[in-house]
Amino acid sequence: MSVTETIVHLPSLEEGDYIYTFLLMSAAFIVAQIIIILLKSKDKKLKKAQEENKQKEYKKNNEMHFK
Repeated sequence: MSVTETIVHLPSLEEGDYIYTFLLMSAAFIVAQIIIILLKSKDKKLKKAQEENKQKEYKKNNEMHFK
């Protein structure tokens, strides 16, 4: 059974594979949470870098106007 088939047709309680289903869904949830944490941290770093670049440009523009 492929991954897609496993996700679409989860084993039922009647087949006795409910622990397998629970573990599969738990693993998918944990992976999703890790991805979200990593994306949030990357976004925070990018925003900080953009803010620093804006401040540098602002300082550079002000220095040019006052010379």
